[in-house]
Amino acid sequence: MIKGGEQDHDAHCALAGQMDLIGPAVDAGEIEIEIIAEQWTTDRKPEVAQANTITAHGDAIDAVLSANDGMASGGVAALETAGMAGLPLSVQDGDIAAVNRIARGLQTITAWKDVGGLGAFVIQSLDTGLALLGVTRSLRRIPIGFVLIGAVWLDRVAAARR
Repeated sequence: MIKGGEQDHDAHCALAGQMDLIGPAVDAGEIEIEIIAEQWTTDRKPEVAQANTITAHGDAIDAVLSANDGMASGGVAALETAGMAGLPLSVQDGDIAAVNRIARGLQTITAWKDVGGLGAFVIQSLDTGLALLGVTRSLRRIPIGFVLIGAVWLDRVAAARR
C-alpha cells in the first residue's frame, strides 16, 4: 500500500475509502489480503513511493494499492526495475499518465472524478450556505499569469480584537 503523506488529510480519507471497499470482501472471505507494506509517502513524491515499494519487500508483492496516480508512477518504476511490471496496480485520480500506463499494461485501474461536476456542486452548496447566512457573493475573473480564472468574492467581514 502506497499511502500519501501522513500529515495530509486527503491521504487519510483515501486510505479510509480504500479500506471501506476492501474490508467487506476480506471479511466475507471473497478475497484474501496480506498487507506486507503499508507506508506513508513523504510529500506524495513518486521517488519515495518507488523506494518504499520494492526496497524492503522484493518479489513478495502480488499487487499494489496506491493513494494517487502520481505516487503510483513511483510504484510502477519500482516494479519495472525489479522485473515485476504488470502486477495489479489500483489507484485514483485519472491523470493522463495513468491512462497511458493502463494502455501499456503497467497499471490496472484509475478512478476519475468529474472535477467540473464537483465544482458545480461546491458552488451550489456555497450559495445555499451563504443564503442561509444572508451573505452575497459574486463571480469575477482575475488574471493569473496569462489566463483569467473565476474567483468567488464574498462580502468582507471585519475581525478585530476588542
